[in-house]
Amino acid sequence: MVKLNRNIFISAAILGIFGILGAALVAFTWNATAERIALNQQQAFLCNVFKLIRRDQIDNDLLTDVITIRSPALSKSPVQVYRARKQGKPVSVIFSPVEGPGYASPIKMMVAVRANGVLGGVRILSHMETPGLGDKIDESRSDWILGFEGKSLQNP
Repeated sequence: MVKLNRNIFISAAILGIFGILGAALVAFTWNATAERIALNQQQAFLCNVFKLIRRDQIDNDLLTDVITIRSPALSKSPVQVYRARKQGKPVSVIFSPVEGPGYASPIKMMVAVRANGVLGGVRILSHMETPGLGDKIDESRSDWILGFEGKSLQNP
């Protein structure tokens, strides 16, 4: 019985050491790549923004010209509003991420509204919809989502 307890203790100690080493390795890797991950996220965000507005339409830094709003009508979470400007004049605002209800989980999207109130476009950032059923919102599978560009309250 004593030998059995000793073997259990040794096994638990080895497992604990591997757990601690594994956690330390994950923490080290995350810390070492955090800056690269943040840069990649910024580049992916800007890639989506420039699908909604042309690069030559703005001259400000979108990543610093941003405000946060809280509106249950837009999203349960706070929404970042990126202000696109050209020579100090408003061109568009980009709301990101806006969350809409999905079947499996919220659908996160980016919405651009031009200064004249017309939609600059909508892009889906993430969704968990069933393949086949959610294909229309996926830009790589359907151009349906592109149809919102140019729409407004006066021209729905």
